[in-house]
Amino acid sequence: MERASILVFVLPIMLLLFLSMLSGVFMIVGGLKMLRLQSYGWAMTACVVAVLPFNPVGFIGLIIGIWGLVVLNQPSVRAAFRGLARRPKTDPPASHAQSLWLIILALVGIGLVVLVPIAAILASWLMHF
Repeated sequence: MERASILVFVLPIMLLLFLSMLSGVFMIVGGLKMLRLQSYGWAMTACVVAVLPFNPVGFIGLIIGIWGLVVLNQPSVRAAFRGLARRPKTDPPASHAQSLWLIILALVGIGLVVLVPIAAILASWLMHF
């Protein structure tokens, strides 16, 4: 096959893999913000991203995303987010914030190391058809 026809197969796969990893990062950050009642916007974003079809958790993400949206729209939950927003914030130790970003970067790196060869193998396999 020609090089251009290989790109027709590989680029969409790589784009979906990238969107999947990016949505995973959004869900991790939003889930942690939701757990700590820190940011209603991040929590809503994580739930919406979980419902999207290219998320890394698939059908489970659909169920959890819908459940999260229902819970986040309850008045008591909104009040809880607003109540904590008015309190003076105590910054977590820098090590926690740094470790979170290191974990996210490690997951993205592992994803790239694993998924890029899989995409290359799939492209090579599709090249023979």
